[in-house]
Amino acid sequence: MRTTAIPVHHKRAVPVRRKKLLFSHFVEVTLSLALLLGAAVFAVYVPRSSYFSVQEITFENQRVLGEADIREAAGITVDDNILFLDVDAVRARVESLPYVKRCDVVKSIREKKVHLRIVERKAAATVMLNNHLFEVDRELVVLRELSPFSIHSGPLITSLPDVQVLEAGKAIESPELKAALDLWQAFQTLPFADQLTLSELSAESTTQLRMYFEELPYEMRWGRSDFETQANRLAILWEEMGGFIPCEYYLDLRFDANLACK
Repeated sequence: MRTTAIPVHHKRAVPVRRKKLLFSHFVEVTLSLALLLGAAVFAVYVPRSSYFSVQEITFENQRVLGEADIREAAGITVDDNILFLDVDAVRARVESLPYVKRCDVVKSIREKKVHLRIVERKAAATVMLNNHLFEVDRELVVLRELSPFSIHSGPLITSLPDVQVLEAGKAIESPELKAALDLWQAFQTLPFADQLTLSELSAESTTQLRMYFEELPYEMRWGRSDFETQANRLAILWEEMGGFIPCEYYLDLRFDANLACK
């Protein structure tokens, strides 16, 4: 009996793999189109949508400055998008105000709110220049020009040399002014400082500063930057004399223990 072997032909799997590749490619193209569409919607709709507009601006720690002044400097309106708000630019604009030492800007996307935390400069003295009055802080930054009829802050400092123009927001390059503020700080530590009313602090040079008080007939002369030591000598003399130092024109504290009284 003869047997005949019939060859079996296996179906090729190429068409199946091709279908999988086509499907995978279709999925990739679909996802890419979806991403492009989403990006287009985000780029066009989100920036223009009123849903993301800034709804509220809050302030913290401002004392001298009004909210309206800070709001105007910040330049934030309902037209601003909370997602794209440039907090660094807002900070720079607010810190350009003379009275602002630092401004922290915090934005809340969920609440669509911007919070401005202000650190203000504090007036330390008043400088008179060409019969104009200017407030300055401890860092010698000009804060504002005062009315000639207003009550000035801190000591009234006069006679600054080599200072021609003062501008709000700008620092004054003056060693004499710095020395005057250092002197005032040292003087305020004296136990009798609150018993005297300073009418003027003349800062002609760092070696010659003159203080004039309403209660005293004489001027006090200071200098050479060693103000704490000079203040201590004055405190000892003041206590010994019971506050009645017999000077008519000046009391010079600049020369160590040799106090000059005339």
